[in-house]
Amino acid sequence: MTDDVDDKLAKIQEAQEYFKVKEKDSVDTGKTISNTLVEKFSWLQGDIRKRMKIDVNSLGESIILDKQNFRETQISTVFVPGSSIYFNSKGAEKSGMKNIFTRGFRALDSSTWQNFIKEGFNIIQSTGTTNIKFEDMFDTWWLIKSITNYNITVTSFSLNTSTTLPNLILVEPDYVSIRYPSEEDLDMYKKYELGSTVTQADLMNKLAKAFGQKI
Repeated sequence: MTDDVDDKLAKIQEAQEYFKVKEKDSVDTGKTISNTLVEKFSWLQGDIRKRMKIDVNSLGESIILDKQNFRETQISTVFVPGSSIYFNSKGAEKSGMKNIFTRGFRALDSSTWQNFIKEGFNIIQSTGTTNIKFEDMFDTWWLIKSITNYNITVTSFSLNTSTTLPNLILVEPDYVSIRYPSEEDLDMYKKYELGSTVTQADLMNKLAKAFGQKI
């Protein structure tokens, strides 16, 4: 049992160190949601933001809807466990009242997008974490762990935290990027998932064995 726990802990440590490096990669290692919808999901080119709407289809599935061309893409096919998501700070810099005179209501749209990201930041803060700033949510690759109909769960190994974000973060598709996993990424993600199955009881038994005790 102890050897199995040690193996799992070694795998999760290997995966963590691997993804820590990947988190620092350039935004150019992925593609914006706008480009992804065009290249991977065959959307027509143009101003994706103006045409898209986050909606729910007749099957109750969360989708990105192209209002002009009547195309829909399930969000669960855009967000894939093991892939990574990136929030570009350029979108945040263009938001708020300070930009209302130069960008008009687009500045307010960008501000709304920031509020969706703040939902994830507030979850982090609610755990008692005080050393993470809102700015840390941007310009880094977050590993996508899981997807539901309304949100995604992401993790950052550099920040040592996880959080949940609403699917509405997609409303600024030019400032959100997705990077799909390579074979090596998937291998490391599987190691991370396997390591995550270690329970508190496993760790206590390991500790007890180290001290020659029985629990």
